[in-house]
Amino acid sequence: MKWFQRIVCFAVVCCVGCNLPKEPPKPLSAGPTTKEEMMKELTPVLEPLRASVQAGASDPDSSLSPEQRQQVVESIRKLQQSYGDKEFARAAFKEMGQSMIELAKTAGENENWQNTAASIDLFELLDLESPRMEFLDRQAQENLGRPKVEVKGFFGEAKRDQMFVIFNTIDRRTGQSKQYCLREGEETADLRVVKILGDNMAVRFEYLKIPGLFFDVKGPRLARATPPKVVAPTIPVAQPEGASSPSAKPGAKAESPATSR
Repeated sequence: MKWFQRIVCFAVVCCVGCNLPKEPPKPLSAGPTTKEEMMKELTPVLEPLRASVQAGASDPDSSLSPEQRQQVVESIRKLQQSYGDKEFARAAFKEMGQSMIELAKTAGENENWQNTAASIDLFELLDLESPRMEFLDRQAQENLGRPKVEVKGFFGEAKRDQMFVIFNTIDRRTGQSKQYCLREGEETADLRVVKILGDNMAVRFEYLKIPGLFFDVKGPRLARATPPKVVAPTIPVAQPEGASSPSAKPGAKAESPATSR
């Protein structure tokens, strides 16, 4: 009898357990569904670019690293692909596009052309258009072709037509460096030495690929008759007795190994 009662009790417990309400499944985390939520997704993605543009105000060579730029591009691309057909997302993209225009404009004013180009690339990823950005894009591409110039010193006689400017040019895209020794009026493939300013305080150059684009580069103050510490290999320099020095024609250029930015 006791055995039978135990079987009945076990069956009742099993039936009651089967009829207990199941706990509802937890909802999956949903993505943004409003413009405000989409803006919260976009804002942190662009933070590295904002920080780099702000740093570019004091250092024009400051720019996103290739890795940072790729991460930002991939994040923006995923958001665009996932939500680009949603009206609330398009409204957020348009609002964020205004911020990108301001970033590109600020970077351009600081001649921070790498960040200008990065801002434009992200703007275009969001399928946005702007005449202002088209203008900045042309400006960025032209100036990215302009090499960075570093004046290393001066060498020659006191007369201006006998004074040589020693300077390096650095390709902004590849980092390749070249060294030149030129006088006023002489040219490289891309640059012309226009004028030595002040008492060897700076040099005015013209970027020949954009007519009328002049820029000044500061240089170290060195005595006119004293060769600078960094001297182009083509410049004759007095050697100690017994040492030989190959002659070279002033104005020739010499390539140096590629340097990383």
